[in-house]
Amino acid sequence: MKSDKGIYPYAQMYIAENPEDEVFSRANKYPRFWQAYFMEHWPTPQLIPRRDERGVFENVVYVGSPLELDKSFRGEDFKEKLRVLGLNFMIIDSPGRWNDFSEADCVLSVRNFNDKKHLRKPASKLINAWLAGVPAVLGPEAAFRAKRRSSLDYIEVTNYRETLEALKKLKEDPSLRAKMIENGLERGKEYTAEKTAQRWEHFINNVVIPEYETWLKLPQRRVKDFFDRRERYYKTKDITVFDPLPIRVLKKILKK
Repeated sequence: MKSDKGIYPYAQMYIAENPEDEVFSRANKYPRFWQAYFMEHWPTPQLIPRRDERGVFENVVYVGSPLELDKSFRGEDFKEKLRVLGLNFMIIDSPGRWNDFSEADCVLSVRNFNDKKHLRKPASKLINAWLAGVPAVLGPEAAFRAKRRSSLDYIEVTNYRETLEALKKLKEDPSLRAKMIENGLERGKEYTAEKTAQRWEHFINNVVIPEYETWLKLPQRRVKDFFDRRERYYKTKDITVFDPLPIRVLKKILKK
């Protein structure tokens, strides 16, 4: 399970939570040496949705480590600009509260405004917002874009000014908020814990187990070749070590 970290050198199979993860380009080019599969991240356990009886739009929340939020949103200047709009900005940085959206009226999540698409990061913040019944204002990340089907899924922002405009628009347009909440709750049905468990069960039974059985049946020379090339790659970072071997070299290996 790759999560948002780097690649473990000697795994025979990788599971990535972002469909744009760099491991897929390797798998497409060298399927014998890199097997990669996309699986959805689990929703936050025991998620507490926004209270239905909240009749206001005032609490904009970021859920996560402050270091994963663009620095332009961490200071008092941003909070003051939101106060002028009649909004409060709260950073929920305690992991013990990351499941509680009961008082949230909008989710804001922008890692930064550079060109980095964060190819290792999952779409967790978007999926949690859908399940919680909260509109989301998000940065231009690959995982979010891969999920997007309509403008109601979330509002994408690419700079500080657009962020303020998006929040102002949500504040002034109750109809838009209602449509985004309704759409998000519908989209969220695809990503409940139950649906995710079903996908994992199917994946394990129909992909992982058969691949493991195939691996066990491989000749030892194939297994050795696999690990030898992986070791050379992690020492040299030369991706061409996975290119097909010359016939003369291949014959030598087969004779062993």
